[in-house]
Amino acid sequence: MSAGGGGLDGLIHCIHASRTAAALALTGGGTGAIPLLLRRPGGSRTVLDVSVPYGPKAVAGYLGETPAQACSAATAQLLARRAFRRAVELRPDASIPVVGLGATAALATDRVRRGEDRLHAATFDGARTLALEWQFQLPHSNRKPLHNPAAVARKTLTPTLSQREREQERPNLRGRRMLGEGRNRQAQETAAERAIAALLADAVGVATWRELEGSELASVQRRVEVEDDELAVVHDGTQSWVTVHPDGRQRPGGQIPTALVPGSFNPWHEAHRALWEAARRRFGDPVAYELSITNVDKPPLPTSEVLRRAEQFRGRSSLVLSAAPTFVEKARLLPGAAFAVGADTARRIVEPMYYGGMEAMRAALRELRSLDARFVVAGRLEEGRFLQLRDLALPPEAEELFEAIPADEVRVDVSSTELRAKRAAGP
Repeated sequence: MSAGGGGLDGLIHCIHASRTAAALALTGGGTGAIPLLLRRPGGSRTVLDVSVPYGPKAVAGYLGETPAQACSAATAQLLARRAFRRAVELRPDASIPVVGLGATAALATDRVRRGEDRLHAATFDGARTLALEWQFQLPHSNRKPLHNPAAVARKTLTPTLSQREREQERPNLRGRRMLGEGRNRQAQETAAERAIAALLADAVGVATWRELEGSELASVQRRVEVEDDELAVVHDGTQSWVTVHPDGRQRPGGQIPTALVPGSFNPWHEAHRALWEAARRRFGDPVAYELSITNVDKPPLPTSEVLRRAEQFRGRSSLVLSAAPTFVEKARLLPGAAFAVGADTARRIVEPMYYGGMEAMRAALRELRSLDARFVVAGRLEEGRFLQLRDLALPPEAEELFEAIPADEVRVDVSSTELRAKRAAGP
């Protein structure tokens, strides 16, 4: 998802449009990020909890331990992990993906303090840590303005000072820089809160750091740390779904796609691509593929196999990974999304035996309608016969759920099973 029309408002709008919620823990400078998020529509969807443990005892009480240093990368990561646990506890239900964000800053002050003016911030989603460190420096007088609104933070993340403010800057007797009327502090606060917003946007997958960084952020040090099993949070239900972006980034949740092409993708093939394109013509961007790591009648896929299959989509499209094997479960996670499927899959959706009886099937179809789910259905060659939606006996509850894709628009007579058999047979 693009970060909207650019600028800070566009960035915050995109964060709030994400399905992912967050808990925040901020200490020191940068607390202005809180009103940035809450004063715009949608803040209550994104923000689950805000903690500002400002004094040393408050920080120790929030973390359950006393950090070695108040303003450090380690403390920011501890805050992020604690905030993540809070987010898991406070989310409305387990279908909501979550992140925790922690930040600690030591900004310009009127007292003697060791170390540079700096910001440490981090996010944690159970599988990965995104961390940044920014040591603030006074801006250069010859900095050139930037005019590309797509690079959201290029204008919003710069601690700029006017010529008059630079002239007012003066060293005190102990060698520390001070600025008349606290203007340097204000500039740093503004930069810190916008950097925090940018980090959150990256963490929930609505903007890449490459889109956000500009020449003003050249001094920012950023790193990513991934847990040993990066999909354990999906297997154990901590994260209901994650998005693997075309550049390989994995982020919890994100924007709900307009439509999904579900499958096992072992391997991905032209029929999947044709369904994706048909869905995009009908529903617009973003359309994604969807792979469930669990199956109703098979063991869960190991992380190594999921990542192998996900690699097929690099540079092509986003892939949603979930632990939702049934369409009712998928629709609960991604309400409002449409599904592009083959006629053989559509037949299973309206087959009572897969639900344990007719009444259970009808209840499931009614729930799918209440979740605004829809199905666009392409024909499928099956045992020498081209099966289409019109060949299926749809119960009344399903009639408004399904729409046929004409055969002259999509017909690719290939299956993953056939491709695997050919591969096994060799050349």
